[in-house]
Amino acid sequence: MREYVFHVRGMTCALCVRTIENALRRFQGVKSVKADLKSGYVVVISEKDLNTQNVIKAIVQSGKPLHSFEVTLLNTLEK
Repeated sequence: MREYVFHVRGMTCALCVRTIENALRRFQGVKSVKADLKSGYVVVISEKDLNTQNVIKAIVQSGKPLHSFEVTLLNTLEK
């Protein structure tokens, strides 16, 4: 599992949050997306590596500039 954290500028309302979350949920392998209006952070959990350039493009096409991003490998237990 991978955790992608994007810092998005310009989210000012619930519609901004919903638009970004919906755009990122469309990527194959995405398990969850959570955008925080107050902090501007969007956290994406994916079971696959995502093409970050495509994710950034989706965020920018939603009308919001991206400030920064980071990727973290999450430890998971296989059952």
